[in-house]
Amino acid sequence: MSKFGKYDGLFFGAFLGLVFLNADFAFKAIIVSEVSAKLAMVTIAWVGKPAHKGLGALFIEKAKKKRNVAAYFISALIVVPLLGFTGLLIILISFLFGVFMVRVGKGVLGGVSGDMIGATNESARALTLVLLASVMVL
Repeated sequence: MSKFGKYDGLFFGAFLGLVFLNADFAFKAIIVSEVSAKLAMVTIAWVGKPAHKGLGALFIEKAKKKRNVAAYFISALIVVPLLGFTGLLIILISFLFGVFMVRVGKGVLGGVSGDMIGATNESARALTLVLLASVMVL
């Protein structure tokens, strides 16, 4: 599997759609999708409880600090100049997606694991690219 995981086709299709529509927007969308993916990872680690002892549990334990608010602030500093109000919506969607993944992890594994954090990263990136492609088409 490539570095994009099982969402290769979705990522590639969303990327091509953005490039063909507007290369400048595509460049911004790639940056914003990465920021969104990392922010969703911060959210799942911050909100979630570890499913079991492991590397993911170490990250989750360290993520319980109030300084995580800085991640949201830095994300806003990156995405708002690129996409304006749409960037703020992406930050909100990243947070909500992270919370959603916490619920999925709790239901499936009894909590959050390192694999859940990684899956959140990949899924949030793909979701953001698809949403931004949709915004571009509209």
